[in-house]
Amino acid sequence: MGCPYSEGMAVFAGAQSTGLNGLSRRHFIAGVSSAAAAAYVLGPNGAGAGSLDPAGALGDLVDGAKRLLSIGYVEGSAEKGLASLEGGARVLPAGSLRRGDASLRGRSADVGVHGLTPGHDPAAMPSVHVDAMFSSTGVGGGSGKVVPFYAWTLSSSPAAFSVLLERAPRLGFTVTAGGAAASGAFTTGKHDGMAPLHEGVYLLGLAPGVWDRPRTLPALEDASSWAGLVSALVTVQSPVAADTSDPADAAA
Repeated sequence: MGCPYSEGMAVFAGAQSTGLNGLSRRHFIAGVSSAAAAAYVLGPNGAGAGSLDPAGALGDLVDGAKRLLSIGYVEGSAEKGLASLEGGARVLPAGSLRRGDASLRGRSADVGVHGLTPGHDPAAMPSVHVDAMFSSTGVGGGSGKVVPFYAWTLSSSPAAFSVLLERAPRLGFTVTAGGAAASGAFTTGKHDGMAPLHEGVYLLGLAPGVWDRPRTLPALEDASSWAGLVSALVTVQSPVAADTSDPADAAA
């Protein structure tokens, strides 16, 4: 479920994909392939090139957050996607990555919000909201605004959208669980308090400090071992360029 904002710099289409809550392990692993691309968000804005604040509006979001998200990055997930969540995978604190992937700048990244990992107890935590936060650049290169997109709740299906990445951070999240909110942002470079952005799978911890140290993931079937690790599941992929070659050329 998404909420459109008419700010002149963001256009959303309806997110559409298959729900993951309560599905089998096989469907959980395959979830990323069932998500339909939904929205193209925050296209180029010429003012960004001369921004006086390279952290932009998302820098303000991080600086003003009452609590920062604890974000983990699943090793090997750039190649394996959601299949990397098999038990035994290693998760690193996202902040321990040296810096973001600068090769993603100027490219559109496909972002998926796939719901929660196993272990969530709806009786203990009946409300979880994941809001994607996008940075616009202000007139004259100011820090601009944070534009929210209501990406996922316990009652919704996963969402998929695209965001054009730049040197200034463009993507963040606010996760509200049990009434407590935490925020975080991603960077293709290196910004204090932000998670370096790479292709792959990120875990946004519902509880403080979940991914502040390296951990080994339990098996997906072992929900009890996930109880203290419950996280919102986010994937980042760079679309593969379409093959525009003529098959006749290859046959020649």
